Amino acid sequence: MAAPRIEDVQAILQRSQRCWQSDFHYAESHRGFTDSTTNPGSLIRRVPAMPNDHKLEQFPNGSLLEVRGRATWKYQPNANCDLSESIAIKELTIGATGATKFTAVGDGFHNWEELLNTGDKRSSETGNHLAILIPCWAYIFSNFLVETQGRLMEYTNVSAPFMDDSTSSKNPVYRVYIGDADFKEARWWKAVLAPGQGWRSIIQTLSDVTYLAPWSIEYHGDRKFVIETSTTVLCADGTRKANPPSSEEAL
Repeated sequence: MAAPRIEDVQAILQRSQRCWQSDFHYAESHRGFTDSTTNPGSLIRRVPAMPNDHKLEQFPNGSLLEVRGRATWKYQPNANCDLSESIAIKELTIGATGATKFTAVGDGFHNWEELLNTGDKRSSETGNHLAILIPCWAYIFSNFLVETQGRLMEYTNVSAPFMDDSTSSKNPVYRVYIGDADFKEARWWKAVLAPGQGWRSIIQTLSDVTYLAPWSIEYHGDRKFVIETSTTVLCADGTRKANPPSSEEAL
């Protein structure tokens, strides 16, 4: 095999640099998230969708609840390929007996929103915005699956507290500023960032065993999340009922 010429290598490097610089400048000129980053369908468009049928045959497998799926691959008659039809059968996890425990470390969440020295003006330029979305996506995926199975998401009696003087005087916390949120939105954030499990996505109950959506999570970090708003949200401590938002509303 002949080695590439020096001028060919230099041409490839220059082209690579132009591509990366173009992408970098494009990213620098755009703020926030594009529509495609918040649309799971655009990210996993080649993955078959879960059938919207709550009558799927489900069977327990240890601590998991599974359904069996079958994929059939066919080739076009005019394709230059001598392979025959292919069928793959696979068990898919649709539920689990427990939620996945997660934690947060460091100061990334702490800088979700920084108070500037200019009054109450807030800056969204700093902070780990992507990390805070992980528990949000867990809720959205779980609720979507619950909806396809004809069931409803439910809140628990555990929720993240609001930021006040008593909260700030205790152990270090992760302050999450949600702006001018109404009661329903604030209640959702309190459930998503609750210590432990603030919401439950029950897929099925078989023989007194409850199976949750496989994306169910519960927080077990030493530093708790507290919610901070720009307005007073009344009765968001559980004394007022609120229905969990649908997966589409949460998205």
